[in-house]
Amino acid sequence: MKEFIKWLGVNEKVAKVAVWVFIFMIALIVFNAAFDSFGLPYYKVTAENLSKVKLNKVLDYVCTVVVAFLNFCSIVFLVLRVKEFKKVIPYSVVYLIILGIASEINYALSQVILISFIFVFIFLYKKKEKRYLLYTLGSFMVNLLVQYLTYLYKSKYINFSVISGLNELYASIDSFLIIFVIIFMKEVYFRNKEVRKSV
Repeated sequence: MKEFIKWLGVNEKVAKVAVWVFIFMIALIVFNAAFDSFGLPYYKVTAENLSKVKLNKVLDYVCTVVVAFLNFCSIVFLVLRVKEFKKVIPYSVVYLIILGIASEINYALSQVILISFIFVFIFLYKKKEKRYLLYTLGSFMVNLLVQYLTYLYKSKYINFSVISGLNELYASIDSFLIIFVIIFMKEVYFRNKEVRKSV
């Protein structure tokens, strides 16, 4: 595993987080199947059942922050390389602070500000290369498409007007996993390209 991570050029801590997320998702599928086969469908982790869970405000806010952070990573790392994770993470904190301030003013305005922030951040980070504006636009389009397709079958179970942080996290996690698989494939492609050039 360590050799594979080294070959990929990914930080070991980042790789461990990714592995644990996949383990969690596999465990979730197994437990849901077990609850279903034991005749206990109300104990399954589903969007419908999670919509009934009540969290205190702090945990609800933490779930919302996690969703915002994953959203930032899913857009940015479709454009940038994962090996730049340590350099990019401080900007995610700025992103979260802006989100916290802007969402208190107006939801639509906060979305415009955050989209603009990501465009400007990637453009400046990549030394004002104009092609990265197109890459960022492509990243947003891929994210929107994946989120739309994954929300389609869950929308009937979720009341989006009163969605909680936990419900939002669960409703988004599969779309983030799909995006992270795409990011992983992109990383493997570029890594192979670098290896071929060096030979």
